[in-house]
Amino acid sequence: MKIGQQDPTAQAGTTDAFHAPARMVSAKVPLPPKADVRFTDAPACTEVEPCDADKRHGIVDPFAKGGFKADELFWVWVEPDLVGPLTHKVEITLPDPKETSNSKVAELLEEPEEEDEDDCHGRGC
Repeated sequence: MKIGQQDPTAQAGTTDAFHAPARMVSAKVPLPPKADVRFTDAPACTEVEPCDADKRHGIVDPFAKGGFKADELFWVWVEPDLVGPLTHKVEITLPDPKETSNSKVAELLEEPEEEDEDDCHGRGC
């Protein structure tokens, strides 16, 4: 099962857990939780700015209590179609800037590949 995918055979109360790609970033302006943002400093992807939903690369941490001040560090949940298989080493591939929207926003993540024991640093991932 992938994030965003509906299972027609699921029943109420079914639970699961998902890996979600996220990046620690900052912005030049204050931002609230759930704000649509795009990276402004590719390929580093450490700086974001607010944008329209059809141009977003991610959203500001939706579980944060309160917003973030300018230049404060916070998590951005990255659009799943911008990353490859999820491991503890996530690489972000931004679309061509000439594109006006993320056409694959609804495309969902595959189950993560098996990780080497070394990738978990003894945390029992």
